[in-house]
Amino acid sequence: KVIFNGNGYDKAWPVEADKRGIWRIDSGVDAMDVLVSPKNMELFAKFDVLSNAETQARRDISLQHYTGMAEIEAGCMISMVTKEVIPAVSSIGIDTKALAAACAAVATGLHALEKEGDDLAKAKLARVLRLETMEACRAVCDAVEGECPVEAWPMASYKDLLFLDSNQDGYGNSTAAAGGSYTRALTQLQLAGVQAPAAPPALEIEQLTADLEVDKLGYGTKRFIGAVADKYLAKYGESSK
Repeated sequence: KVIFNGNGYDKAWPVEADKRGIWRIDSGVDAMDVLVSPKNMELFAKFDVLSNAETQARRDISLQHYTGMAEIEAGCMISMVTKEVIPAVSSIGIDTKALAAACAAVATGLHALEKEGDDLAKAKLARVLRLETMEACRAVCDAVEGECPVEAWPMASYKDLLFLDSNQDGYGNSTAAAGGSYTRALTQLQLAGVQAPAAPPALEIEQLTADLEVDKLGYGTKRFIGAVADKYLAKYGESSK
């Protein structure tokens, strides 16, 4: 029996675990590979849990899935930085050399990953790409975002994402009063010389009631509609009914 009442997430714990002779695996990739250790394969086969071929297949598929996710994430990051972040911040005079270098490092890691043929070696490269190279690129992006005015940043901020309901009417449409990404979108349209869309008209309170269609969608939707109605009444008063 092992009883440990300390903080297992503390950085000091791995050192202490080693002192106590406790076996541990710090890497998820290494943990996947241990599945096919002779001891595990013998155990699964002996009790008809998995055949050796099935255990090997499970390990291979786990590694391939991990690698595939990292490839998608890296490709998405490269696209976001090169097509969104760099053009936006360079247009207002922010230096993008560090961004370009960080993004290039991610691209280099991704190309090395794509060339590797062995599943385990490929997954190990993916782990470095995901937890080190991409983290470094993210840190550079965060630093640049801190210098960039809100209206120039091309993507939704945490405020936009966390308080999305305050930027929409009762039907999920962005309102003229919405801040954040909606305001930035209008600004970009104006800079491009495109006529911005007209703001949606104020909704009548009758439009916000939970009708039969809303009833079909369930209690959660009715609660949302009710919350929107409360906001409307708070703004325009009971006489607006």
